[in-house]
Amino acid sequence: MNRRLAAILAADVVGYSALMNADQDKTLSALRSLRSEAFNPAVSGHRGKIVKSMGDGWLVEFSAAIDAVTCAMQVQDRLEGHEVIQLRIGIHLGDIVHEDEDVFGDGVNVAARLEAIASPGAVTISDAVYGSLDGTLRPSFDDLGTRELKNIARPVQVWGRGADTSVAAEQASSQSRSLQSGFPRLAIQPISTSDAREDVVE
Repeated sequence: MNRRLAAILAADVVGYSALMNADQDKTLSALRSLRSEAFNPAVSGHRGKIVKSMGDGWLVEFSAAIDAVTCAMQVQDRLEGHEVIQLRIGIHLGDIVHEDEDVFGDGVNVAARLEAIASPGAVTISDAVYGSLDGTLRPSFDDLGTRELKNIARPVQVWGRGADTSVAAEQASSQSRSLQSGFPRLAIQPISTSDAREDVVE
């Protein structure tokens, strides 16, 4: 069993089934163009390897997190304003295992969950990935707070770049506060009162 640390990029086409139902030929043509003109060149240009293709989604392995992030940003920038295709992309740095021409492990599971919570056109990354970035890329990402991801044991600190990250950040901040101590909090605010009694003068 081949276990190693890798950056995994998970990408998925937004609303693929609806697109196919609306216009199958147009959707398939747009996907072919995406693969040949944007996705595959970006992956190879940043030393990535497509380890799984699912028609409307991909898992890509990178040896360095910064390559995975730069690739994702390039793809999303190329797709900005596209009339048919939008992608969600999630990236995590973790252990993976190759077995029977498939890939498993923490790196894959968390990346897939990060992709699922990304806004269309956005890139979401884990704190492990964010910590591997240099000072030129870090400002591109907003702090989306600590998130509970489906079937992931521990909460994950999430960072995002792209559409609706400000909204997502506010939602994440609210969720993060709910994860804190369950003790009740006391809020003290000033109030004003009026006394209906008139002053008595002797």
